[in-house]
Amino acid sequence: MILAIGKHCNNITELKFSDGNFEEKHALAMTKYTPKLKILSIRHIIMSWKALLCVLNFLEDLEKVNICNSLILETAYPLTFVEMSELKDLLPTSSMEKLIYCETGTCLRCMNGRDIIRSRNGPYEDIWGEDEIASLAHLP
Repeated sequence: MILAIGKHCNNITELKFSDGNFEEKHALAMTKYTPKLKILSIRHIIMSWKALLCVLNFLEDLEKVNICNSLILETAYPLTFVEMSELKDLLPTSSMEKLIYCETGTCLRCMNGRDIIRSRNGPYEDIWGEDEIASLAHLP
């Protein structure tokens, strides 16, 4: 998918992942095929720690990365999750300034669970398409 984006959308500067996982192979492809990326939203997704580091370190024009409601998986054995509260200790200030994230339990989505089934329809369907980056918000 990222190869196609890079091939047919030469000047893409904003991208939103809204389904699936975000792995290191995705991040590496982004650095190769969308090097001018400025804004990235990978919210409500399971992402690898290495993928996040790759994006933050190698997309030089990157200004904002929305990782709200995402789970960050450290894939080294044993598998563990990186808590959002740990990010300040693990990342340099320059990377932290690019991140948009929420502390677990403080936003409407966290308070109502991460149930993927709710993302398609249900009592909270209006909040699933929202994005803290206005230009990437889903418009009905």
